[in-house]
Amino acid sequence: MWNDTRLLSGRPGDHVVMARRSGARWFLGAGVSGPGRTLAVPLDLPPGRWHVDVIRDGEAGLVREQQVVDAGSTFTVDVAADGGFAAVVCLTGETTCY
Repeated sequence: MWNDTRLLSGRPGDHVVMARRSGARWFLGAGVSGPGRTLAVPLDLPPGRWHVDVIRDGEAGLVREQQVVDAGSTFTVDVAADGGFAAVVCLTGETTCY
């Protein structure tokens, strides 16, 4: 069950980053159209320090990365041409959100 849904970033024909919350965890999904690039995603989430587990398209397959960011800040993620990423976001204090 989803408790909240937000558009974090997007531009028609270019990219979209959506966030959905279930309980205390957020699930992010993104897709880009066109060349590979670094997306700067505003983390419009409740106050706190957040652990972000990212899985993204890479040149040789899927890449898993982790970041720790503050709510209200921007986190960056590299995406491949016509690619995207998925992420699970939880409050810090856990080593993983999975």
